[in-house]
Amino acid sequence: MMTVIKCGDCAFRSQDGARCGITGISIDPEVDGCSKGQKSPYVCDICGRFIVESSIIDMDGETPHIICEKCHSKFGTCSLCDSAGYCDFAQNPIQIPPTVQKRIQQGPMIAMTEVMNPERIKETCMKNCGCFDPEIGCLRQSAGTCGKNKYTYK
Repeated sequence: MMTVIKCGDCAFRSQDGARCGITGISIDPEVDGCSKGQKSPYVCDICGRFIVESSIIDMDGETPHIICEKCHSKFGTCSLCDSAGYCDFAQNPIQIPPTVQKRIQQGPMIAMTEVMNPERIKETCMKNCGCFDPEIGCLRQSAGTCGKNKYTYK
């Protein structure tokens, strides 16, 4: 049996109480209600959005965190990692150009293409980045994770 919360008691109703904060439709707070209503809104501890669907609880040591499904689907990837905002290859001010021309020959045809500068990789990624693997290269680009993910909860 699903629990119905009246719109007048729901944490998602608009401030004036005349609209549903989930659907945006006009409501009668004393009559209308639905199964998605909540007495107090859950807020995702990562993105800060209200959680209307199901929530997931992540334990950070002894502290529980409520996380929306969208953020939970990104767990273990670079997109939520605290280190994802800085790329030493792109942001280091050293005077080595980021790309170089590479010549590729296939049979009688020769083509030129731009590739990441190996010298810049040696001076930035190999020295300063935990997301770099000597055999694979940049784990952000190839795997989407390095397994050392750290998250900041609100």
